[in-house]
Amino acid sequence: MKAAAVLALVTTLGGCGFAAKHPAITIGIVGGVVAEGTCELATGEHLTCGAVSGGVALGLAGIVALAMLLGGDGNTVLQGPDPDEPPPPEVPQDPTLDKPVPGTPATPPAAPAPSAPTP
Repeated sequence: MKAAAVLALVTTLGGCGFAAKHPAITIGIVGGVVAEGTCELATGEHLTCGAVSGGVALGLAGIVALAMLLGGDGNTVLQGPDPDEPPPPEVPQDPTLDKPVPGTPATPPAAPAPSAPTP
């Protein structure tokens, strides 16, 4: 428990930069510390709590690492267009494309009702 608390303290002293760069390690540390603390409060069995907190830490870190691997480039903040890049050219719209063609129905006809089977 003391080692996990020291590791959590050292990680927090680094600020948010470490957590932003390494989210899988961060969630593993936080999950392991929470699991260790709650297990120690509930049972007090050191060997069991160590195994449980290690499993939680590895499991959460693995899930986040897999999500980062499959999820994209790692940008968790929505990014808008680059202000230095010029906007794309506007394509003029043809006003005749929005009008229906004369002689065609506005909505497609309904499907015919199913007929009853003949004996």
